[in-house]
Amino acid sequence: MKCLEFLNKGNNRHLLPGVCELKAEAVAYVAGKYFGFSNNDSPNYLALYGADSKLIQNYLDRIQGVATVLISRCGES
Repeated sequence: MKCLEFLNKGNNRHLLPGVCELKAEAVAYVAGKYFGFSNNDSPNYLALYGADSKLIQNYLDRIQGVATVLISRCGES
């Protein structure tokens, strides 16, 4: 839940559920790739929410930041 709160921190709390889902899936994709998971369905899933490169780039800093936190916390355990 903390990652979800961080993902939508700031002015983004009013975002539509599809945008929240897009950001969460993108973080999962980045973290999964880091840990060697095959998540080839992720781009198709993102497409269900109307994701395109421009939309993902709008949230890239937040996605990268949350993925970094998630990866580092997983490494702590």
